[in-house]
Amino acid sequence: MRPKFCLLIVLLLSLATAAVAAPPEPAPDVIDFAKHMEGERARTLEDLSDDEALQLRPMLQRIRMALLTQRATLKDLDQRRATTTSPEIRAQLDREVAQVKMGTERRMLEIQLEFARNEGRDETADTLKNALKTLDEAPLPVYQDRAQPATNQ
Repeated sequence: MRPKFCLLIVLLLSLATAAVAAPPEPAPDVIDFAKHMEGERARTLEDLSDDEALQLRPMLQRIRMALLTQRATLKDLDQRRATTTSPEIRAQLDREVAQVKMGTERRMLEIQLEFARNEGRDETADTLKNALKTLDEAPLPVYQDRAQPATNQ
């Protein structure tokens, strides 16, 4: 019985030595991903196709929808701004842009808060509640019509 045990030890040692000596091959997924991403810019949630978005966690799917809604709204506001010459209307559109952006920020925090509460992540939920409070207390940014230079009065 002793010779078999020694033979097993020698076999295991030789396998271990061969495994250490041979360079590890990169995982195929890593290689394919690296080739796929060559020359491409980083992608955002908004850049994902609808099929790709189905693979996201539910929280990220909802955040993606909020971002897509924001993108469409901002595109509409930008088109309206480009066609007007009235400084008053431009100022109003700029205020709407600020409201849309802050509204989207708020919506994303609310989504995260909902999931944190549902998952019992109380510390994260408290942090998100504080972030919402800070956002609510922040004034809307004041935009100046880009077509007119600033005046010091």
